[in-house]
Amino acid sequence: MSELISQDGWTVRLDGTTNPKTMLLMLHGWGGDQDSMWIFARRLPKSTLVVSPRAPYAVPTGGYSWIPIAAANSDGPTLEHLQSVIGELLGVVDATGTRFGLPARRFTLMGFSQGAALAATLMFVHPERVEKCVILAGFVPKGLEKWGSGLPLSGKRVLVVHGRDDRLVDIGRARDSSELFEQAGAIVSFCEDDVGHRVSAACFKSLEEFLRA
Repeated sequence: MSELISQDGWTVRLDGTTNPKTMLLMLHGWGGDQDSMWIFARRLPKSTLVVSPRAPYAVPTGGYSWIPIAAANSDGPTLEHLQSVIGELLGVVDATGTRFGLPARRFTLMGFSQGAALAATLMFVHPERVEKCVILAGFVPKGLEKWGSGLPLSGKRVLVVHGRDDRLVDIGRARDSSELFEQAGAIVSFCEDDVGHRVSAACFKSLEEFLRA
């Protein structure tokens, strides 16, 4: 089952069973849309409902962004702008869960690039909502360190995937992000490979294993 719906002004692609047991929320990167992340969700358990919303801000060159275009800068999205979208995003999750009779209080979270920064923000700010998290070619935004005190992510599993040749997001930021997740108590797996701003075949395999576990 795959369908495109409008939920409270958001465009969302859904895929999965009519009787889901778990939910995967996928957040695309800058210039992407609700279809961009679908390759990462293949071969999931049939009991998984995949929810892929389209970011709210149109990019002039095509696609969409999670933050206003005027707010974009070379360091990536700021924590303030990412936090502003989380409430509505969780509203989409809850409404979708209600529609399918799925108590989606906790869900698996995955983001790519700008979407990964949003995923990290959501996990740190609302750790009670996230079962486990995948950070693809992304980073933890500056300022989230203060949310990591008290081990809020204790026991939660996080997979960080990055390319050593990534010229958009330096791999150093991904390594630093892994350390922040660990300092917050998360159990972190890290996969890096000699690729640019994408996921290598080897790390893709690690991703699929992580999602199925």
